[in-house]
Amino acid sequence: MKYPILITDNFLNKKEIEYIDNTILKYDFPWYYSKDAVSGDGYWFYSHSVINRIEEGGGHNSYLSSFCISLLNKFCKKNKIKYKKILRCCINTNFAQKNKSFMHIDHECDYNHLLIYLTDNKEGETILFKDDKKTVAKKIKSKQFRAVSFPKCWHVGTSPKENRRVVLVYTFK
Repeated sequence: MKYPILITDNFLNKKEIEYIDNTILKYDFPWYYSKDAVSGDGYWFYSHSVINRIEEGGGHNSYLSSFCISLLNKFCKKNKIKYKKILRCCINTNFAQKNKSFMHIDHECDYNHLLIYLTDNKEGETILFKDDKKTVAKKIKSKQFRAVSFPKCWHVGTSPKENRRVVLVYTFK
């Protein structure tokens, strides 16, 4: 991995938390079904695309764009990270299920991740792997409002045992 894994707890302020509670975590938030997390894995989930994947043309796709970009900028400023482009931003939610997602990388180019866990669910960790795709580099516990950044690496998000896991996901370079 090219730079250390950065973990910041209690990253969001009260106003940001209220906004998340009153929009993203509300019962009427617009979620879209995906049958696979990684092509062919059968690991279904729901997502809300904020900024489309760069491979699909990019572009803002949600009324949440400004809010989500402000959180990325806040994290990057706090950690002295400079970025040129957001490659993708989405909000994913998954539930307890028997299928498991495949280990994957998000883009072929070099990039960085930022995950912000939005729900209070002790399960649903993110597992990072070394280049050999066998050795676990780090297991990151899901904790509400925890922000985690790491460079391009093989990784997988796991299911919670109950309730749902909601994560705001960015890739950027």
